[in-house]
Amino acid sequence: MPRTWSSQEEELLIALYPAAPRHDVMKALPGRTWKAIGIKASRLWLSRSKEAAYDLETKRRMREAAIKKYREHPELRGHLSAKTKALYRAGVLKSPLATLGNGQAPPPYENLAWVLLEPLGFQRQYCVASDHAGPPYKLDFGHPELKLDVEIDGTQHAETRIQERDRERDAHLASLGWRVIRIRNHTVSAALMKILAKRLPE
Repeated sequence: MPRTWSSQEEELLIALYPAAPRHDVMKALPGRTWKAIGIKASRLWLSRSKEAAYDLETKRRMREAAIKKYREHPELRGHLSAKTKALYRAGVLKSPLATLGNGQAPPPYENLAWVLLEPLGFQRQYCVASDHAGPPYKLDFGHPELKLDVEIDGTQHAETRIQERDRERDAHLASLGWRVIRIRNHTVSAALMKILAKRLPE
């Protein structure tokens, strides 16, 4: 039989549940599971603020759990609810699967570029919400503060069809305040070799 909540526990719950981090709530109520705390809170008509419900640590755990699940069972991607897919397309939610891309390993030239761009504050596979019904744009490397998008283009981007799509995408990103820089694969390796040439002894 569940243990009855004391008046002191209820007071702590009322004080902490709406805004305190989950860890602090759990620490103040030892012996209570998070599920039990949530049930009791709902009976007291308590709700958590968005900031408290999705603090950085909770977001990290949820994202890691989602990535692990969908890596182990990729077929589950097709079973996401229509509501969830719509929120991802609108950019309201940032999909935890964004970094998984199409399930393929990142191209080697992107890995090279990452070595150069990460120290400058760029984020890999950065998502930008579009202002229409389409899905959010996924940038190869995005710098949210500078609103700078660096794209590493392979040989397929020389095709007319792909170039037209890229121009439309880049124009829309420009309307959102983003500047797009496109770099060819071979340029990345050439830039890295140029840096090494300056560092290595003759």
